[in-house]
Amino acid sequence: MPGTVTVACALPHGFQMQLQEKVATPSPTREDPTRKEEISRYVGPVVIIDGPARNRDTRRVEAGDVIPTAGGYALTFGVDKDLWDKWRVQMKDWEPLVKGQVFAHEREDTAKGEARSGKHGPSGFEPYNPSQPPAEFAGKIKTAEKQGG
Repeated sequence: MPGTVTVACALPHGFQMQLQEKVATPSPTREDPTRKEEISRYVGPVVIIDGPARNRDTRRVEAGDVIPTAGGYALTFGVDKDLWDKWRVQMKDWEPLVKGQVFAHEREDTAKGEARSGKHGPSGFEPYNPSQPPAEFAGKIKTAEKQGG
């Protein structure tokens, strides 16, 4: 076993990581009663990858249940490297993985450093700033006028 990795996640809600395998299952039709269809099913352990929004729950924070963060990324330590490598291959087209909003390193300090660098840009889950709307809404949304009293 090659060891473990530290997974950094900028998705506020985090996610569940689990491998999938293809399985042929019967899917008969009127034209072909022997037809089979390939589906994916989850296999192996479920690993919870924390998101940074978990620290916004005051009850958890008061109870001391705080997850480590760096640069807006939540850090999940001790994820099996074999599992991470296989899962990353299966999820190679997943947008957060492609954009660097989810990544992992064998060394904890390297993961923290990349998270703090900010090189991956915004996750898309940042709070809305009404004075600087996204480009697709610019000029389409107006601030309400204050009512005189």
